[in-house]
Order: sequence, then structure tokens, then C-alpha cells
Amino acid sequence: MRRSLNLMSERARKREQLRRCLRLWSRLLAGVGLLLGIWGFSKWRVCYQEVARQDSVESEYEPIRQLRFESSRLTKQIDTLTSSERIPLALANQQPLLSLIGLATQAVAKHDGRVYLRQIAIEREPLPQESARQPALRFDLQGFAFDNNAVTQLADVLREVGPFAAVELTTNKPSGAVAEAQQVFSIQCTN
Repeated sequence: MRRSLNLMSERARKREQLRRCLRLWSRLLAGVGLLLGIWGFSKWRVCYQEVARQDSVESEYEPIRQLRFESSRLTKQIDTLTSSERIPLALANQQPLLSLIGLATQAVAKHDGRVYLRQIAIEREPLPQESARQPALRFDLQGFAFDNNAVTQLADVLREVGPFAAVELTTNKPSGAVAEAQQVFSIQCTN
């Protein structure tokens, strides 16, 4: 057996004990710090890789984002054009109607003041939604003429020049109000 005698003073022993504790704790803290550093670096690396992957995915979807922006810009432009061009668009929808009224007035003008229109009544036939053809129009022309022959000629001219499916002389009678020679007539044209 071995025996030893410590000849160090009490103060020196406490200092030595303190140094041993400090070395032990410094090694322990250095190990924990190293483990925390490795763990933090691995977490930072995972986050960095996720951010890089997210940036690459976002760069793949950048054209879609630009298309959305362009689509919303074009939608606003269409709305602006539609609101500013509402009257010309309405006239474009009425173009067949206007041309048919023009044909009726041209037919009346060919009679050199022997026929006058008093009223043009127009009715549009409603169509089902799935039908692609133009809705049928019905014109009721009412007026007066100086003789019966002028009314018959007007109906014949409307049959010839107009794209009417049927032109029918519904009433033709003498007018007692203005003069006995004048005729009051009503012609019905369907498109």
C-alpha cells in the first residue's frame, strides 16, 4: 500500500480544486458548445437548402405570375374599352335593323312623294339561348298614299329589294280625313 502526505497549504489546495473544476467545466462547456455548433450548423444548412429550393420553385412559376399580371392588365383594358365603346357596340348589334329600316325608306323614296310613312313598328322575335341565327324581325309600316297603285308598288319594291321573307299588305283603305283620293295602308314585313 502506498501512502502519501499532502504538504500543500489549505489555500493552495482550494486553488488546485478550483482549477480542476474549471478545467472540467471548460471541457464540458466546450463539448456542449461544439455539439450546439454542429447542431446549429446542420439546422442552418437545412434551412439554406430549403430556401434555395423554394427560390428555384418560385423561379419556375415566375412566368405564371407574369401571365396573371398580364391577364389582369388586359382584363382592365377590356373593361375600359367596353365601357368607352358601348355605343358603337350597340350600334353594331343594331346594324341589321338599321339597314332594314334604310331599305324601307329607300323603297318609299322611289315613289316620288306619292307614298309617305307615318309609323314603323318593329318587333324582335325572342330566340332560345342555343340558337346561333339572328332573331326574326317584324316590321309594320303604316302610312298613306295618293292612290292604291302606289301602295301595291311599294309592297312589290319591298319584296324585291329587301331580304324580307314575307311582305303582306294588311290594310289598304281610302282615308276620309285628308282627302278622298288618299289611301291609308299597313304593310307587314317579316325577316
